[in-house]
Amino acid sequence: MNFLAHFFLAREDPAWVAGNFLADYLRKPQLQALPAEVLEGVALHLEIDRITDSHPLVRQQVRLLHPAHGKYAPVVLDVLFDYHLWHNWARYSGAPFEEFEQAVFQALASYQHVMPPDLQQRLPRMLYSEWLRSYGTVEGLAFTFGRLQRRASRPEWLEGATHTHATHLAALDEGFNAFFPQIIEAVGNWKAALSLKKEGDGKRS
Repeated sequence: MNFLAHFFLAREDPAWVAGNFLADYLRKPQLQALPAEVLEGVALHLEIDRITDSHPLVRQQVRLLHPAHGKYAPVVLDVLFDYHLWHNWARYSGAPFEEFEQAVFQALASYQHVMPPDLQQRLPRMLYSEWLRSYGTVEGLAFTFGRLQRRASRPEWLEGATHTHATHLAALDEGFNAFFPQIIEAVGNWKAALSLKKEGDGKRS
């Protein structure tokens, strides 16, 4: 899962949105210094990744991408999931994308003070560059894969990712729509279990 899908699954709570964002940027000692409510978002991020990485439908799609992208096939699929969520938005959300986008931006801005200085400086540029909606365009995907190539040890394995996507577009869309309702349900169960645990802790205190 990439940013858009993580934010969608964490959208009920601004602290969870912030935690899902910071989980990709901070190292463990930095994460441990975050407020408790943001740490819940970090835990949710890790749970989303755990479910996704081990799911048979996801593994099937990774195998589809593996001939072209090798060990980076899971990374490519993470980014493509955001494309397919954007293009299936009305299927999964009753709220307009613009409303969701603004809520995410407000959530991240409200926790900007707990971010490291370099991220605090970068955040405004990210928020006002049509960052999230760019994942729904071929141009946005190409830009994202280009940035990933600059950080990859084997950048050649990310070459042609948008072409691979176009080649397998229908199969990837079908796979996404088979998997995403299941991750929504699994995350809902995780949230319910967390709520029960907090209620129990409150009764014991």
